[in-house]
Amino acid sequence: MVVLLIIGLLVAPFVIHDQLRRRRVRRFMARIKQQEGDSAQR
Repeated sequence: MVVLLIIGLLVAPFVIHDQLRRRRVRRFMARIKQQEGDSAQR
């Protein structure tokens, strides 16, 4: 049981960081698409 807890503590930060990075990438891509749409309308 102790080993599982240690592994979980080691893996958790990487999983959380990966999820946050994915959210940022989605926002970034959405922002780029909006900019492209605005430039196309002009």
